Amino acid sequence: MSQDVEWMTDAACAETSPDTFFPNQSESTEPAKRICAGCPVAGQCLDYALANEFFDGVYGGLSPNQRRRLAGKSAPITLTLETRAESAETSRGEP
Repeated sequence: MSQDVEWMTDAACAETSPDTFFPNQSESTEPAKRICAGCPVAGQCLDYALANEFFDGVYGGLSPNQRRRLAGKSAPITLTLETRAESAETSRGEP
């Protein structure tokens, strides 16, 4: 984990309980995803989680299952506003 992590100080989650981002299996990931949707460093967070193979909790606005689907990609993933919108639609069950 030798990546630069200075971006973490700008994260929207920095002042939020970690429990929000690591919900129990019966709890929704939506509250965390809403926080990530407005985060200025969500893309860096997602790249960090993928690079370090974090497959628990919400990182960069994606659930563990969503990140597992992306894990096979070798290039860093940049989370754009369009990707966030698609992620939100998918998590709500929209096509």
